[in-house]
Amino acid sequence: MAQRKRKRANGEGTIVETKSGRIYAVISLPDGKRKWVRAASRTEASQKLKTLTTQRDQGVNLRAGRQTIDVFLSVYLADVVAPAVKPKTYDNYKDLIELCILPELEGELLERLEPQAIQQWYNEARGDFAETTARNALNLLKRALDTAVQWRYLPYNPAAPVKAVRLSRTKPPLLTLAEVSALLEAVAAHRLGLLYLLTARYGTRKGEILGARWAALDWARGELRIDQQIQTIGGKTGPCSVKTSASARTLTLTPDLVARLRLHWERLQVERQHPDWREHGLIFPSEVGTPILPRNLSRHFYAARDRAGLRQDMRFHDLRHFAVTQLLESGVRPEVVAAIAGHSSVSVTLNVYAHVSEEEKRAAAEKMRKVG
Repeated sequence: MAQRKRKRANGEGTIVETKSGRIYAVISLPDGKRKWVRAASRTEASQKLKTLTTQRDQGVNLRAGRQTIDVFLSVYLADVVAPAVKPKTYDNYKDLIELCILPELEGELLERLEPQAIQQWYNEARGDFAETTARNALNLLKRALDTAVQWRYLPYNPAAPVKAVRLSRTKPPLLTLAEVSALLEAVAAHRLGLLYLLTARYGTRKGEILGARWAALDWARGELRIDQQIQTIGGKTGPCSVKTSASARTLTLTPDLVARLRLHWERLQVERQHPDWREHGLIFPSEVGTPILPRNLSRHFYAARDRAGLRQDMRFHDLRHFAVTQLLESGVRPEVVAAIAGHSSVSVTLNVYAHVSEEEKRAAAEKMRKVG
């Protein structure tokens, strides 16, 4: 390769221009090898040489290559997280990375990550996820990038200066009846449409509705016993006990829901003919009978939400808040609402899930018109 070099002092590196016109910044590494970085111009090559020299002098492992954040995090999960934590914790970290971090940062080069970009990602994550989830994701990213610094992939941790706003005990966003109706319409024809309807009416948790069993359904009495949930632990998805003793409860179904369940049962009889079907006794299984991964239900929800043109901060769990709030606003006693939702105490129902709607505030204002 014909080259034209511009000499520099020892250790400063060299700018190399090939016969074809390509320009490279080249620097010698401590092991005697050279690091080549392509540049668009000689000016850019000069700037890259300065950066490379600084990184080399700071001990950055320039032989690591141009590693992306997703590749690095996969290695971090396998080599650092997996040997040190329990399987459930590992899966929680993996979910944070796949659902919260990578959708915005995937493909970004480690060496190009900047504090401002990470701050913007975190601020947006607080809108897309619960504040606790966004904060946990940021803390995980900070720990991972600390490891990148220790491995000499980076000269400093670009997430370290990012500020996590102190959590405020604000109530989750209240969904309107119009929003929930639009969502239910978007999934009405889908095999999981009834799952969404049950969640919106009874406020079941995601894992609980996925774990609902045909054997726990009393057709004659119109009652469904919630006695297990589906969770992913150690890379395996399956049934386990419900969250608390109060979470084990019986839901009284309306006749229209019992009729819908019968239609759903008939639909499953057709799906059961699939050669790969594996029976698990679930009311809402996958298309081959196996438990649906909770994260896959979340992905299905986000797609349905977007098709319905609903706001981006709407989460599946908000259907639970909606159901509890609707029951309270309809005049159902808090003790009954707590039993339906599976809350451990009435105080949880009132302090965390109760909302005041705009309609209620307007009605209250009208009642006070006589004052003055």
